Amino acid sequence: MTGVDLHAHVAPRTVLERMGLLRVDDGGIAVRLGERWQPVPAALLTPEALFQGPESEGIAIRVVSLPPFLLRHDLVPADGLSYSRAMNDGLAEIARRSGGRIRALATVPLQAPEAAAEELRRAVEVLGCDGVEIASNVAGRTDLDDPALDPFWRAAAELKALVLIHPHDVAGAGRMQPYHLRNLVGNPMETALAASRLLFGGVLRRHPDLRILLSHGGGALPWLLGRLDRGFRVRPESRTGGESPADGARRFLYDTVVHSPEILRMLVTWVGISQVVLGTDFPFDMGDPQAVSTVTRAIRDPGARRAILTGNAERLLAPVRPTA
Repeated sequence: MTGVDLHAHVAPRTVLERMGLLRVDDGGIAVRLGERWQPVPAALLTPEALFQGPESEGIAIRVVSLPPFLLRHDLVPADGLSYSRAMNDGLAEIARRSGGRIRALATVPLQAPEAAAEELRRAVEVLGCDGVEIASNVAGRTDLDDPALDPFWRAAAELKALVLIHPHDVAGAGRMQPYHLRNLVGNPMETALAASRLLFGGVLRRHPDLRILLSHGGGALPWLLGRLDRGFRVRPESRTGGESPADGARRFLYDTVVHSPEILRMLVTWVGISQVVLGTDFPFDMGDPQAVSTVTRAIRDPGARRAILTGNAERLLAPVRPTA
């Protein structure tokens, strides 16, 4: 059984080189983020690696996006727009050269919501991207329920574009530097925070056609739904979203990057089989190197397996038709 991976990362090497953002030397490969250099795996710059090696077993199509540190919602708006346009042109070119095996999610200057909406329209309607990836907040300064972002959300809903939310600029990161906790604990908590802001902030009510995919199985969100619902019932400041958090959460989509068949099985029970899609987080070490196997071990029913591996993606990204 083949799968469609909706959460994988790649970066257009030629664009990074042209912008002076890539360094390759004896110390390895790194990309420039302001004044610092971020080491990256070579596979991030090599689209061919998406279908090489055991990590690609069972995967027919990958929907790729930039790694979150390259989204650059921190740039000034004009620079953010030109940066996003260049990256999207590069991602679209990678997809065009793949023979249909690679599809792309764009990036947008979310720090300038009107410009983000326009770039999203260009990416979908002109470049053929299937949607967009955004960070869980705007450079640590703006949360996703801020009304200023409504032009972006409106465009995403009108285009029926898939919106992948990836944790970045993690809240409380200063206390989570040891033990890689910024990723292990911070990322899932950041996703839960972003999703909770969307639920309580009424974003789903204002834009009911949104298709939002939460990375890493929604992070900590599914495990907090009982507590969020309790707050919705008893706290007046929490009754703003228009529906209970548990009901709203079943409108999100969730990838399978949870690293546990048992947890994946519980996620499917909570949110429904139609809301779960295959993800790998390739090529990073915290991705799932056996994502298709994780699904087959977790889900016994063949129809349910097929929905997670391919069927739900076909519904979201039609006409996706994986090949054996």
